[in-house]
Amino acid sequence: MLAATVTVAIGLVIQAATLSLYLALRDPKVLRAIAGAWRPSLLAGFMGAFASEFWFLAFAITTAANVRTLALVEVLFAQGVTRFVFKQAITQREAFGIVLVVVGVALLVWPR
Repeated sequence: MLAATVTVAIGLVIQAATLSLYLALRDPKVLRAIAGAWRPSLLAGFMGAFASEFWFLAFAITTAANVRTLALVEVLFAQGVTRFVFKQAITQREAFGIVLVVVGVALLVWPR
């Protein structure tokens, strides 16, 4: 588990440094604007790092296939938000996809 935590921390530092360098070279105004808006983005940044930590821990605990399949549950949450918050209807194709996701996750967690 420690290896997963160190790996995600190094990955996040590399991502932040690479993006910062790119923006510094490509568009310094945007980098300054991002730096100026650090307070409102703290919670989102923390939650993103927190989510990444749990992704890496999950990959350390079980197989990647299990983690990726279970992660498909987020599709259900996105569809729920789309339906109940934005009042968009679900298409027949999307409904079929949701059924496939639910069946796949059910097969994954079904005791063997």
